[in-house]
Amino acid sequence: MCGLLGFSGKVDIDELIHQIRRRGPDALGFAWWREDENEWDLSHYLTDSWPERKVRSWVDPAIRWGVAHSRLATSGNGGIKDAQPLQVQDMVFAHNGTVYAHERLAETHNLPLATGNDSEALAQLFYFYRDPEEVRQILLAHQGQTPHAWIAATGRKMWLASWGQPLWVMEGHHGKAAASWRVPGARLMRSGEVLEWESPYGGATQ
Repeated sequence: MCGLLGFSGKVDIDELIHQIRRRGPDALGFAWWREDENEWDLSHYLTDSWPERKVRSWVDPAIRWGVAHSRLATSGNGGIKDAQPLQVQDMVFAHNGTVYAHERLAETHNLPLATGNDSEALAQLFYFYRDPEEVRQILLAHQGQTPHAWIAATGRKMWLASWGQPLWVMEGHHGKAAASWRVPGARLMRSGEVLEWESPYGGATQ
């Protein structure tokens, strides 16, 4: 099962990244928002190239807004090109679940695909609609009831959605985190629940 992580504010990023690396054997991806540059800094690493000391060396404890994903490859070639988080324009997207016949879904909705990752079709849908329930209904019509969870973020807003795949949410006074494993002090999102977080950097623009 893949690992999902989204965080906002002051959280123990070092420990969260240490935990997520155990959730997917093929690749680790990490996207964090550079407020000074007004853009995402996105890095992907193959599993066999990230011993613990190397992973921890690039995690800046000052980061306040980001998304990470550890991948169990079920589509594409399993390499860096198809790793998550995926970036679509100003949005990053991490997904746990399977989009069947994703090329057909993309063709039906005229979605451009740049990777072999089946989650990209879902990312493109969400970028267009920015509405988790609308995207879920399209996915239901495409392949029926299947479990999914995803985290999507722009520089100012983060969406968390869970339908049958677990997302645990911890909301503290100084920071928040959502993960596909049980974070200490977290609650399990209800299936069908959607959360929206505003960036700690301020502003509500998407």
